Amino acid sequence: MKSAQGRPDLLPGLAAELVALRPEVVVTTGIAVRAIRRASPTIPIVVAATRDAVTAGFTSTLAKPADNITGQSFLNTELSAKRLALLKDTLPRARRIAMFVYADSGPDRDVRETRTAAQRLGLHVQRVDVRLDDLARSFSDAKKERADAVDVLASAWLNAHRERLVELAAQNGLPAIYESRDYVDAGGLMSYGQNLTLLFRRAAIYVHKILKGATPDDLPWEQPSQFKLVVNLRTAKALGLTFPPSLLLRADQVIE
Repeated sequence: MKSAQGRPDLLPGLAAELVALRPEVVVTTGIAVRAIRRASPTIPIVVAATRDAVTAGFTSTLAKPADNITGQSFLNTELSAKRLALLKDTLPRARRIAMFVYADSGPDRDVRETRTAAQRLGLHVQRVDVRLDDLARSFSDAKKERADAVDVLASAWLNAHRERLVELAAQNGLPAIYESRDYVDAGGLMSYGQNLTLLFRRAAIYVHKILKGATPDDLPWEQPSQFKLVVNLRTAKALGLTFPPSLLLRADQVIE
């Protein structure tokens, strides 16, 4: 197992080390695919989770995987808009939302979709570019913009620093919504997104098939359809918040 520990600069070296081990198949997430493919264009790659494989350039169609890559592809743009709506339901008086975006992500459809959703909801979103070496500054910037809450857009790099992000949100008294329940388990307020455990289980099925002789182009990309809303009552109480009963009824899991 190789991990970049939230440092993108380590990916090329880790990919080279991994390929040197001559594995029969590699399991990864979308952020590492390009580095692994550059290190080896032939080793089968199973992607446990990536945002829109077509837009990312991993394939031209989900039904027929290209090259040596297949796996799980989800349309996070739709989920990003849904998260903002859930934040609005939780904080009906909120008007200003700090939108945390990983600084090196470049142009992002999630940003556009979130802005569009904000307009529909009557919210003002302020983009805050988050740098991994100075996470505290992101919250300072949010406070300067008088943000009522934070929407942490999906990012594997931010996910690698979830404990610190959750800690800083609590220190600054800012309610926040995140992409996965891992944040809520770490003390975050709420999350809405894919069941990552299930995605990796599906990836294991693909690995099994490849080891039995299948090739990636035999295995169409899958689009997960199960999304979970998880809320943390302890964190809400610490922030002086009360979840609306209607939202609690919609939650897949409530941490008390």
